[in-house]
Amino acid sequence: MLEWCVGIATTLLTFLIYFAYFFKFNWVKDMRIEAKTRQTRSFYASNKHRKVGKLPPVYPNGWFALLESSQIKNGQVKHVSALGENFAVFRTERGVVNILDAYCPHLGANMAEGGRVKGNCLECPFHSWTFRGEDGYCENIPYAEKAKKRAELNSVSIHPIENDNGNNHFAVSQNNFGSKEKHKAGLHMCHKLILLERFSIMEIDVLAEQIGPSYVELMINTSIGPMYILQTVTPVEPLLQRVTHQIFSPPLLAPYANLIFLGECLMFERDVKIWNYKKYERQPILVREDRAIQAYRRWYSQFYSDHSPTYETAMKDLQW
Repeated sequence: MLEWCVGIATTLLTFLIYFAYFFKFNWVKDMRIEAKTRQTRSFYASNKHRKVGKLPPVYPNGWFALLESSQIKNGQVKHVSALGENFAVFRTERGVVNILDAYCPHLGANMAEGGRVKGNCLECPFHSWTFRGEDGYCENIPYAEKAKKRAELNSVSIHPIENDNGNNHFAVSQNNFGSKEKHKAGLHMCHKLILLERFSIMEIDVLAEQIGPSYVELMINTSIGPMYILQTVTPVEPLLQRVTHQIFSPPLLAPYANLIFLGECLMFERDVKIWNYKKYERQPILVREDRAIQAYRRWYSQFYSDHSPTYETAMKDLQW
């Protein structure tokens, strides 16, 4: 009996250690208000006449994340919708990632759905036209003597983000924070957990740096060690964003990092529930303590141009 109890205890302890230090959380949640569930059907009745307000342009200018590198394997192609467009993202057998307009200029087939990777090209599943990944050039039409030059596709420039979970993360954040480059914005926050309104039992110091319109680095210093969070925000269509959070920490801090990550996700989810119903106030009534909001809006406005798609034009593009 004793051996049996010891065996169970050992198994549970092993499981807890694995879960705390080695299990990789991958929490994916769809917060779209269009979800067809009984709970959200009431939304249509209450939100049918929602006022969105005078919105800024829906797609800012800058770099955006379409996929995490680990999500696409050699020889694989994936369909990604973002920024009101459809992309075919594929990786060659040599490991090179390319991005093309998903639609074949021949008869409009979506090459991300059933297309095949051949060498450094993507082959259309309809009539086997092949397009070079690096520049979208039509390299082969199997039943024609030569490919038409004007049949080339739009290709997309790619810049992989350093994503090694080593100490380089912490060095990058510390060296770049406070940069005066115009496309960067920084914020310093301090959070405390106070017990019984007297005892400070936890203090978290956060240095946040936003690089461009869609990429944020959070350097978190705690009393027991540092952590690092990467956040990407990718507009899919008007009023719909795809947001990812990745957290990195020294191995011994893994259990604590998981708690921080869970807390951050819960707070973010709470905010999304508000955003799904709110109206954009172009000229909000702010008090002195809200001055950072207006400063952030002024800084972010640099990523819009005269021809940036508006909410009205983007919605027309989605209707056909």
